[in-house]
Amino acid sequence: MSSIDDYPNIMTWDLRETLRREKKSLGFYVSGHPLDRYGPTLARFGVVPVIALRGMSTWARVRVGGMAENYREKTFRTGNGKVAFFVLEDASGRVDVKVRQAQIESYSSILTSGEPVLVAGKTQLPQQDENDESAEPSDPTLILDRAVLLAEAVCVETRVVTVRLDERRHRQDQLHGLREALAKHPGPCPVQLTIRLHDARTATLTLPAVCRVEPADELLTHLENLFGESVIELS
Repeated sequence: MSSIDDYPNIMTWDLRETLRREKKSLGFYVSGHPLDRYGPTLARFGVVPVIALRGMSTWARVRVGGMAENYREKTFRTGNGKVAFFVLEDASGRVDVKVRQAQIESYSSILTSGEPVLVAGKTQLPQQDENDESAEPSDPTLILDRAVLLAEAVCVETRVVTVRLDERRHRQDQLHGLREALAKHPGPCPVQLTIRLHDARTATLTLPAVCRVEPADELLTHLENLFGESVIELS
């Protein structure tokens, strides 16, 4: 009969790895979505959810974040040129994206990286009968102009990092871990610490310049592992 000592001592998966394995084995996410860690940050950066694309006018310029899936390239029958397609998925839905030949070489590696991406492009709506008043809004296609890893875009555009903690839930040792995490990821962004006190009041502290950080994906993952949840707000 096996004892607990017979099992290897391994690290618990962080949320990022858990989601990756859920998608690979089940075909969908169970514990959340890879974009959840950014919370309201994306809206501040002008990123719209996929569901908001319905009802937009054709050729509207948008920025959408999500996971790029089912990337494939297709060569024209004439043999002159090619086009690529993929599906961009966020927590609200999925949209088909078309990549013109001029963008394929520049962005194919980003779109097949398996990491969250930020796509800038134009909406394209299928033609509809203008006299059909009963027709529902059609699902648009997104014509890609640019793509970048979402973590890199957020890192570049973030001006302030806010760490939100709760006195009733977060432990003293986690605060020590926070200090170590900030020290391991130095950078230009100031850090604010907002603590919800036991009497429901909130205290906000601006940490000294020595605590400034690079709001990179590694920092977000480090703090998720430390606190067991996302405590970061980027603005």
